[in-house]
Amino acid sequence: MKNGFYSVEILGGETNQESGWEPTLEFILKKKDKEIKLTAEDVNFKFQIKSKEY
Repeated sequence: MKNGFYSVEILGGETNQESGWEPTLEFILKKKDKEIKLTAEDVNFKFQIKSKEY
């Protein structure tokens, strides 16, 4: 990836793997043409995915 500004979207859920259902995070990065304002609403947010397997 090239240096620059990107927006980030985080998706969470489960994917069915050979070993069973696994918690999964997916990061979607989109390149921005110009500098964007940096913001963070809740940097202490706890990401938690409860698995069907355990």
